[in-house]
Amino acid sequence: MGKSFLFPDRDLPTHTGTVKNLEVFVLSALILATSLSMVSCASHPLRENGRKISSVNEAIEPNAIPESVSLEPLEGDGTDEVHPALHCGTRIGLNYEFCPVDNHLETRDSNEIIGFRIKNNIGGNAVVQETRSTDDLDWPGPFRSFEYRFQNRIRRDIELHVTDAPSENGSDQRDLLMLLFPRKLIPSVQVTETQEGMNLEVTLPTGEKVVFNESTHEIRGGALKETPLVMKNYAKDRTLAPGVTYVGSGVVVTISNRGHDPVLAPFAMITKAGEKPCKVPASKLWEEDDMLKALASGDPEAENFVTKPLYFKFPQDEAFDAFLKTTCGFGFL
Repeated sequence: MGKSFLFPDRDLPTHTGTVKNLEVFVLSALILATSLSMVSCASHPLRENGRKISSVNEAIEPNAIPESVSLEPLEGDGTDEVHPALHCGTRIGLNYEFCPVDNHLETRDSNEIIGFRIKNNIGGNAVVQETRSTDDLDWPGPFRSFEYRFQNRIRRDIELHVTDAPSENGSDQRDLLMLLFPRKLIPSVQVTETQEGMNLEVTLPTGEKVVFNESTHEIRGGALKETPLVMKNYAKDRTLAPGVTYVGSGVVVTISNRGHDPVLAPFAMITKAGEKPCKVPASKLWEEDDMLKALASGDPEAENFVTKPLYFKFPQDEAFDAFLKTTCGFGFL
């Protein structure tokens, strides 16, 4: 008599192969089912703060990734281009999100990357002091995120969106839009190591660098600086913007809003080191639509208007430099 490897407490006739063949078939089926289950779990979208986040389960050398390459913007003014939606994912061993065109997470082509996001949402640090909760899946905790967007990889579309979320209420969320000039490069991100530890080094459109703590996502240095996320009186103070400022040598356009697209705010600020800040109506910088006009006129129904993406009116740096010299008395070229 022989022993069954599936049922070791049972004896099998050694001269009977049918049962053993059946056991081999069953065992093979179990192995196949387990493998398929593992693949399914690995590729299933994750969910963070109610937003789908895909995951690429393939380790890549950190600085061989396509979003680590600094390239010049593509030519064109974007007249016939439409912003593709941002679908962001994560890579094994890399502590940020990257956003490829058409959600093509396996891409190796730098020209298919249209954004990336660095998010301080673990907490327990100098910027986001409240520690992230592991109990509340709907609201894990406050965060500050830096989202670098360049959907068509042309100058007009290069933007940095900073979001401060002190609570789960969307009306408390503060959004800051920053446009940096000159727009020489598409933003990129690399993993670096210094005596301080591991970093995420971001190259800005100006060519300047910003260094983030790779683990906590606090700014360690470079052309951006930050102050802690404000947790009190957030809903009462409508002028409060995310505490991030540009300290580089170029020009920055900033505009912020609470609970709405920043460009729906009435005014933007344009600043350059050593120059007097220049306040400009948003309508001078972004295309208007019915919602923006209604907001400007004080229409109480303005927020119910259907809006479209509002594009920056100066797709080329030369035209914006000329506008600045006439309007603000300084330029960058």
